[in-house]
Amino acid sequence: MKTQLLTLLGTLLLTVTTTAHTVWLEPLPTGELAMRFGEWGGDVETSPGHLDSLFEVKTGHSVNGVATSLQIEKKPDHYLLVGSSAASESFVTTHFPVMKRGEAPGRLPIFYARWWTGKAAALKPLTTLDLVPTENPLEVQVQFHQQPLGKGIELRLATPSDERHTLTTDERGIVTLPKSEAPGLYLLTLAKHSEEKAGDFQGASYTVTSHNASLLWQVE
Repeated sequence: MKTQLLTLLGTLLLTVTTTAHTVWLEPLPTGELAMRFGEWGGDVETSPGHLDSLFEVKTGHSVNGVATSLQIEKKPDHYLLVGSSAASESFVTTHFPVMKRGEAPGRLPIFYARWWTGKAAALKPLTTLDLVPTENPLEVQVQFHQQPLGKGIELRLATPSDERHTLTTDERGIVTLPKSEAPGLYLLTLAKHSEEKAGDFQGASYTVTSHNASLLWQVE
């Protein structure tokens, strides 16, 4: 019965995640950072609701290249990164239950989100799949297991004016951002980078791990 309920939950969540849902970090008026889950430019998930379906939320920030974990608190429409600051690089990882549709193999969707201060620097990856800004302010490198991914990986960029761009990595795993000085928040995402990595979560098995990453920054 437990496995059947998890499978049903996974099917329902699959419907949610296929409608452009993602996880991202954004600054609050207090200067701290919040992790949100939803459709960028649309509704965000709340608690009680699909926000409660994110498991093992882990977060931290990087100061002078040293990553330190942070506490996190669930709020009605976000997770608060306690003690965080928009002046520091921050990150979060979380995942859903195992998702399974019909006879297809189960998969475990993992989400990674990174907040970038917008300052060009030679930064290091903070999560398994990470969108890492470089010393060039218009370049972001896709790194997986701390190694650059190669050519042909597609990412999506959303601008403050709600323009949507599709960007593709070069041989070094780098995408070049369109030059823009429009103020506001910019969101870069990479969805469903899969690997054959099996496991079990809450009694449900999976054979595929699906990695999803986001990078958010603000232009003043």
